[in-house]
Amino acid sequence: MGYLIGSGVFGSLADSRGRKPVLFGCTALAAIFTMAAGLSPNYVAYFIFRLITGIGAAGQALTAYILATESIGPGWRGTAGVATQMFFIVGEFVLVLVAFLARPWRALCFASAVINAVLLALWPALPESPRWLLVRGRKDEATAILTRIAAGNRRAMPSEPLADPCGKNSASSAAADAAAEEGALLQQQQVQSSPDGLRQQPSTSASISSPNSVSLTGILFRDRRMLRRFLVLAYVWLVMCMAYYGISLALGGLPGG
Repeated sequence: MGYLIGSGVFGSLADSRGRKPVLFGCTALAAIFTMAAGLSPNYVAYFIFRLITGIGAAGQALTAYILATESIGPGWRGTAGVATQMFFIVGEFVLVLVAFLARPWRALCFASAVINAVLLALWPALPESPRWLLVRGRKDEATAILTRIAAGNRRAMPSEPLADPCGKNSASSAAADAAAEEGALLQQQQVQSSPDGLRQQPSTSASISSPNSVSLTGILFRDRRMLRRFLVLAYVWLVMCMAYYGISLALGGLPGG
């Protein structure tokens, strides 16, 4: 339930307020209410705290995926998107270890809250999405971040300046619209690629600053190839999630368990 709510709220909020503030805000939210869950006096309080934790976790998943992929070119973007999901699996194994060491459930809540809170220390090291900055008209900041990324990769920035989404020429406007649409598509890909994706409904607004941008729903109905891919991926992840949660819930009933 919390994941469903968070997906609908933080998708659009990340479009308007930025990926980085939403990511760290959701991280703080998840850390605080995971700690609060460990202090729950009764089941009702525990349910409410876990619900709010799920809301924050949804925002973390969406914005982390967007930040990890928006700065990468089309050739490697798919690989980067899939690679981000590898850390979900690593986290599952780490959680097993943490649960083994922190046997009481309250201790497990406290340990999970501390792990979440430690991520807040990454604020100075993690830049905002250059694509989001560009679409918001903050071209100088976007250029500075891309220059740092290029330097880290031992590459030189192209001599051509970034397109100006606030400019009056049609080419710049088209570039801004394309960037906004692509950001919305990346959000949809994150929903498809997460184990809880079929229960999420993130914001489908493809526009960040341009009123002429087409919504994700409009893109799907306008492009039949995109619609076919969407339906195929939805079915694939439906089956995978059924197997994932089915096996997880049935582990206690397996022979020798």
